Amino acid sequence: MKALLMKDLRTLKNERRLWVSIIGVSVLFGVLFQNWYFMMGYIMFGLSMIARTMYQYDVADRGIVYLMTLPITRKEYVKEKYLLSLMSICIGGILSMILTKIGMLFTPDQADSNQEIFSAFLGILAVALVL
Repeated sequence: MKALLMKDLRTLKNERRLWVSIIGVSVLFGVLFQNWYFMMGYIMFGLSMIARTMYQYDVADRGIVYLMTLPITRKEYVKEKYLLSLMSICIGGILSMILTKIGMLFTPDQADSNQEIFSAFLGILAVALVL
């Protein structure tokens, strides 16, 4: 499973322009509309959807057929995809909380407490995990 995870992380590394564009668009929406909670949700869902598309990269050009000839089971393959998705949600969540807190520091009329930010994060996290 470690090799599968490394393969997917290297594939994600090649998609860094997409990561940067998702984060950039969310920060732009946050700055323009001063809706920092939207930015938090957009980052978390966007980054988790990128991880979920890794299966399509494996299906392309019959790569999944090759992967199933390796000494792994289908259950291990699925566990690795869930782990990758969970890692992506956690990284997106931490990044979005940091950016939300920074954004709220520059808008004094929206100086929400850390407890409100964390409760919004938990709500978005619950929905992201269900998806």
